[in-house]
Amino acid sequence: MDKHINELSTWLESHTGETVFIQKGELSTGLKELFDIDRVTFQLEHFSIESNEDTFDDYISSKELVLHGNGIVQITETEEKQLPQNIYEIPLNGKIVTSSNKKNLKVETENAVYDIQVQ
Repeated sequence: MDKHINELSTWLESHTGETVFIQKGELSTGLKELFDIDRVTFQLEHFSIESNEDTFDDYISSKELVLHGNGIVQITETEEKQLPQNIYEIPLNGKIVTSSNKKNLKVETENAVYDIQVQ
């Protein structure tokens, strides 16, 4: 996972201060189909990778990527809401796969796929 954490960190460092569009899709259990798509526009101020050593259940990730900044969540085609607490969290559970280029970063975890694009 360290190689993928390094790729995440390098890509995010190069885009700190920029606006990114994040699309997250939950993975259906046992399938490669995405459902429950979330869309967020986010002004990336900085990021951190947090470790939670006191996890005792599957609801709290042992490691997570935390994006800090202002964001807007697209609720419907015409409705948006401010992202609570000015953070966006990506749990880094299980096997993590990343791929990136100058404008896009894709993060696949065991539960979801995150596509992050520079606006």
